Amino acid sequence: MNHISSLKPKVDDAAYRLANDNHSVPSDCSILDLIANEDDFADVSRRAERLGIAIVIGMAICLILAPVVYFALI
Repeated sequence: MNHISSLKPKVDDAAYRLANDNHSVPSDCSILDLIANEDDFADVSRRAERLGIAIVIGMAICLILAPVVYFALI
């Protein structure tokens, strides 16, 4: 074996390396860990409901105040 052929990577080593091994997956990671709990869904729906109510109230206030300001300026 000469010096140049010893510098080439072996095919077997390259086949078992990850393409991007900077962020390798831990061995104890499971796909089931990615599924959200029911408590998370309840929290998201509660926040969405509160945000929806706040938006409806804000739109009602704007629809009431816009004509009042318009007629006050005319």
